Amino acid sequence: MALHLIENLVYRPAVVCTGAAIAFLSGKQAHIPIWADRTGLGWLWRCFYDPKKFIPRYLSALSLFMVILRFGPEQPLPRLEKAVNSDHH
Repeated sequence: MALHLIENLVYRPAVVCTGAAIAFLSGKQAHIPIWADRTGLGWLWRCFYDPKKFIPRYLSALSLFMVILRFGPEQPLPRLEKAVNSDHH
């Protein structure tokens, strides 16, 4: 998801994905088998591992997924840029 945002937003965000790394190091993150990682099913594995934690998390992320589906490469400008652009028009 971070790579998609970096490649498709009109500005270059700084994205630092450390949350899972810290959880893996501390042993609090579900270990994903290689087959699940390679097939892109790590998210499903985590849902089985800790459904109370991961199912609500993934359901809340559906709104972002719906924005990507709706707008594709023509994603809306962030609020700050909308305000800046509207001042110049």
